[in-house]
Amino acid sequence: MKHSESRPAVFFRTFAVSIAAAAAVFLLGWWIISSRPGSDAPPNETRLLPDASSRLTVLALGVGESEELTVCALVSFQPDLIAVQTAVLPPETVWSAGGEQNTLAAAYRQGGADYLRRQLSAWLGVPIDGALVQNRRQLSAVMDTCGPLPFTLTAALSGETSGHRVSFPPGEYRLDGAALADLLTLQAPADPARRSDRAAELLGSLIRQHLPAVLTESGEALVGALLSHSQSDLSLLDYLERRTALCSLAGRPELPVYCVYLDGTVGQEGYYLSEVSLTCLRAAFPAV
Repeated sequence: MKHSESRPAVFFRTFAVSIAAAAAVFLLGWWIISSRPGSDAPPNETRLLPDASSRLTVLALGVGESEELTVCALVSFQPDLIAVQTAVLPPETVWSAGGEQNTLAAAYRQGGADYLRRQLSAWLGVPIDGALVQNRRQLSAVMDTCGPLPFTLTAALSGETSGHRVSFPPGEYRLDGAALADLLTLQAPADPARRSDRAAELLGSLIRQHLPAVLTESGEALVGALLSHSQSDLSLLDYLERRTALCSLAGRPELPVYCVYLDGTVGQEGYYLSEVSLTCLRAAFPAV
């Protein structure tokens, strides 16, 4: 499934995209999907395919040293559609729901992850089942467990992030947690959509590299590392109950990771997503 990459339209395209603050986000995969009869079923037993109830959408958030929102990502595992959908929204994105209007960063400041999850779900009209929050230190700890992330930069990047200046020449990288956090939160280029694109690429790359680990014995250990180094309403039980259906995605020859690329305009109050972007987000994260 391949989509046009022209702007200002928002589009989907497959690729290795990677926060969670998120870092972290790759591991979000592990929360997914309700399981169906597994690979140990007898040969003559009828196996049910995953249905829409097996989907799980997670809000992955990254925060800075002062607990300010730096990364806001949606990750949806959809085994019935054979897809993993991702989108990264700039923290300065303006939302409106229930008579309220604010930026995502201000909503997080006001009520935390659960409040932001509920407001974002109401604004977009999409289900968001849980939230996960990580800071730079926690992301680095998870990456120490998972190993570095191979990533290619096609153009040089430099600027301020988390109180210090960084520079990344073009080339091949193996990103540790600190470098990943820098690239996720780097305030360059000036266009929020371009920064969002880069974060989406990093998120997708994480998912592609680490989601197949659920097929191995290390899967539970990696999920445990994520849980012990984050704040989340997800649990290890969520992973264990959903592992079979998750494996139906992770075991495919080409992991079907897609991204919604966003477009919008910068206004006085913040960043306003275009109507095309909102339509694409709602299509990528449908209600069950």
